[in-house]
Amino acid sequence: MLSLHYMHIQPINLRKKHWLLFYIILGFIFILIFIFALINFLKWRNGKEFVFFTSKSEIKQVYINYLGNNDNEFTLQFVSIEEKQFSIKETNNYQQQPSPGFITNCSEPICEGPLAPIYCSGPLISSAWYFGVQHQCPGTKLLFEPNEILKNFRKIIRGKVIKKGDFMQFCEENFANTDYIKPSNLTDWQPNPKNFELINDPKWRKFAVALHQIWPLLTREFIDDVHKNQHFYPVISVPNRFLVPGGFFKVFFYWDTYWILKGLYFSNLIETSYGVLKNFAHLLNYHGFIPNSGNIQLSRRSQPPFFTQMIKDYFDITKNKSFLQEFLPLAEKELKWWNQNRSIIFEFKGKNYLMFQYKTKTNCPRSENFLEDYQLGIQSKQPLFFWSSTASACESGIDFSSRWYNWKNNTENGGVRGGGGGEVK
Repeated sequence: MLSLHYMHIQPINLRKKHWLLFYIILGFIFILIFIFALINFLKWRNGKEFVFFTSKSEIKQVYINYLGNNDNEFTLQFVSIEEKQFSIKETNNYQQQPSPGFITNCSEPICEGPLAPIYCSGPLISSAWYFGVQHQCPGTKLLFEPNEILKNFRKIIRGKVIKKGDFMQFCEENFANTDYIKPSNLTDWQPNPKNFELINDPKWRKFAVALHQIWPLLTREFIDDVHKNQHFYPVISVPNRFLVPGGFFKVFFYWDTYWILKGLYFSNLIETSYGVLKNFAHLLNYHGFIPNSGNIQLSRRSQPPFFTQMIKDYFDITKNKSFLQEFLPLAEKELKWWNQNRSIIFEFKGKNYLMFQYKTKTNCPRSENFLEDYQLGIQSKQPLFFWSSTASACESGIDFSSRWYNWKNNTENGGVRGGGGGEVK
């Protein structure tokens, strides 16, 4: 009886399993159809691009249908991520070398000069981000002249395909990752500055002493080879020692230095402060303005122009009139640059007003944050304006706070005001 009972119920279980499997397959098909329809709807709605990202450094597939400045259509299809290679397609509208991974169609890179095609925009830097090795390649020093390195890079583009192995070998043969800065001694540092005696609150005095101990740890200077072979390093060298904002940073930053100098004055590090100001004088004479940082990837944007205030603070401490004679012409030079490059005429109630504006000339993704900038830019309605606005927000020194949030439409363009707000012309 047990055997008959078993034989009677077994076919029923099989039929149930078959129906269950059928419903699962049918549901899976419906899900795929829904996803396919959603993707096409999004591409139709945006009229531009749609991107699949598996992580910050890996891309599974990208489809681009983007109308550039001259209304030339770009198309690009990546192969699977497992093969670690990708195909590229040249376009008449793309002014640089064909980009193996990211087509930006931008025309104003974030830096200028012979190192720009290596560190700031173009296929080399985008390849590094595509393969997830942007912190290793390009390295911190060139082993050959910039033009020679670019020739070597073009050699590995065979059949418009770059493999990761070839790219990594190219990086090893053409770059070195070496320190271009070194710790420097604060020759005017004293353990107990007299100003600290003016602090009555023991808690604040303890804080001041602790901060004073940090200055020697943050002091840097460029190695000698940087000064001798400037074009082999992705930095703008300065002649004197400087202080970095923290352990993560390798070089100086403009408006961070303003606050650092206030601390140096109170710590009675007058000699060091003067050297820092001489560094900025060197930048004005060599570069034409004071850039965001000594890193060339940040060299085409400035930061809040505090140089004049730095000069005033130094004079208030030292009362040195010859110092003013030396530095006031440099303050005038910086003001002239802002007048020529960062000023606009604003009309209000029938009157014209001269205003200064943070507005970089670049319209390419920032190299230091390339992938996020690229992803947000191509999903916006105006990618070039988005990238320009992002760099301009960095120039303001407030990158990024709620000041740049698009409150009226916070779901568009990543919430950055430059992407969805109105442009000041």
